[in-house]
Amino acid sequence: MRIPGDGYIWAARVCPVLIVALPVGLATYAWVPDVFSGSNMAWPVTLFGGVALLLAQLGRDRGRDREPFLFSLWHGKPTTRMLRHRDTTYDSITLTRYHDKLGAATGCRAPTPDEELIDPEASDEVYESYVEFLKERTRDHDLIRSENTSYGFRRNVWGLRPVGVVLSLAGTVAAALAFLGPCGTTWVVPGIINLLLSVFWLVRVNPDWVRIAADAYAQRLVASADSL
Repeated sequence: MRIPGDGYIWAARVCPVLIVALPVGLATYAWVPDVFSGSNMAWPVTLFGGVALLLAQLGRDRGRDREPFLFSLWHGKPTTRMLRHRDTTYDSITLTRYHDKLGAATGCRAPTPDEELIDPEASDEVYESYVEFLKERTRDHDLIRSENTSYGFRRNVWGLRPVGVVLSLAGTVAAALAFLGPCGTTWVVPGIINLLLSVFWLVRVNPDWVRIAADAYAQRLVASADSL
């Protein structure tokens, strides 16, 4: 299902930065719970509205800056890699069908297995051309858009991981120390959430987690060749 409006921007760019910044808000609440109550809610809402576009840029830029490292780990872009003869994502019959359809649609014949071995870089150029063609043809495809949004979100979250780790650990400590203050038990929930966020950043956010979404998007995009 397509997210209404600029769904990709919010889900893949803004949300990762909000997750990174969440520990700060939680720690603030642990120490000064009244800051997020009643009429005081007006200033954080206004502030958020003013910096939303900045958050989107920060989330995108950090993810894109780190993306080449991911591709080097994965031996190329997932979409390009899956179109190679030497890749095992698809059986040879299915891959040949995709190559034939894309070759006919773009007017650019797919390399043979031997040609790919002799000149893998030139072969990748053909496959990347196929991918760009598919992207243009599937811009209104809801399922592909959804998979791309999921990948963008995970990529950008991973790109922000160093900041996320520092802020979540600092937020956990700050919330835990709030029990020394005058606010009673308001530190408990923020402390637990920040601790869980720390575990999330340290354990779950890694290149393998991003690759799950990247491969799902790539497979969905390449498979759209059947609809040509």
